[in-house]
Amino acid sequence: MFWTKRIFITQFPILSLFFLVSLFWSCKNNSSNLSRIKDLGVANPELALDSITHINRDLYQTDRDKIEYLLVLYDLYDRTEKRLDDIVSLDWAIEYCKKENKEDDLALLYFYKGQLLRSLQKFAAAYGYYLKSYDLIKDSNNNYLKGRIKLDLSLINLIRLEYKHALEMANEALFFFRKDGNLHYTRLAEINISRYFRLRKKNCVAISMDKKMLSNPSDSVVTGLLFQELGLAYYNLHQFDSSANYFLKSFRYPSKGVNASIRYVSYAELLFDKAEYDSAQYYSHLSAHLPASYYIRRDASRIIANCAYLKKDFKKMNLYIKYYQDYTDSIQMIDLQEKPSSIETVFSKTKDSD
Repeated sequence: MFWTKRIFITQFPILSLFFLVSLFWSCKNNSSNLSRIKDLGVANPELALDSITHINRDLYQTDRDKIEYLLVLYDLYDRTEKRLDDIVSLDWAIEYCKKENKEDDLALLYFYKGQLLRSLQKFAAAYGYYLKSYDLIKDSNNNYLKGRIKLDLSLINLIRLEYKHALEMANEALFFFRKDGNLHYTRLAEINISRYFRLRKKNCVAISMDKKMLSNPSDSVVTGLLFQELGLAYYNLHQFDSSANYFLKSFRYPSKGVNASIRYVSYAELLFDKAEYDSAQYYSHLSAHLPASYYIRRDASRIIANCAYLKKDFKKMNLYIKYYQDYTDSIQMIDLQEKPSSIETVFSKTKDSD
């Protein structure tokens, strides 16, 4: 069962000849291969992820070797923010680590399972795995992982409209990242706090926080995210010129996850409000070719349908109305998922009874 699914990366940058040769000559030393790839992953995770796909997985026959391989692989998926979809191997690894009492590895695997489920928008199930992961490391010095868990929990709480809890989680994540000395994730936690204020209609507070972070953003990904957040906050204030300026700036920076689609569909919304319908439709279509949540796809479908109506393209309008309704139905299914606060209450009671 473990090797029923191989993982392939669709885009391969050219690997360094030296690195491939070194992998070839050390092919009999599986641990050495993985150690080299893991070290490479710190400096160049994209190259490391491509490299690990060149290793024959059939070399890893023992359970111990399989776990070592999967932990390196999952770490690289996390570092590159690519979507992990090999749920069979992940579930196998979880069961193995539970049986062997490997709590540190199990905490990581629970975290990865939470990420996978969150990417599938199964937020209630994801929340439960994040809580399990945190419970295993709560008394450890692993501030980085504790921060990552709390940040993801904060994001889920924002999506499920449990704002107070989202703010609490973001502040806890911020505490752990500062303790760990990780500026990139410190900024992401701070952005989630400013996002809380924006969603609570305190846009001026959010703008002030985002502009302060721009003086020391940590990296280009964070810079782009800050421009994106400023574009959203100024849009809420109906300051469309400032909003457009920041959205256009954000396009020049790299993005991860669903942020590129958020930028395009948000800018499309602004363009529609300015009666620039061709451009609004163009940017909505751009978002459709990128990773996106049901919420983003619903908004893009609505904008395209409205533009089509105004251009009397009723065939296209009807098609995107259908898409809009499909995504609305999917969102209603999310709304039926258990709320984070309820999940935490049940989890706490279960722990108390153990």
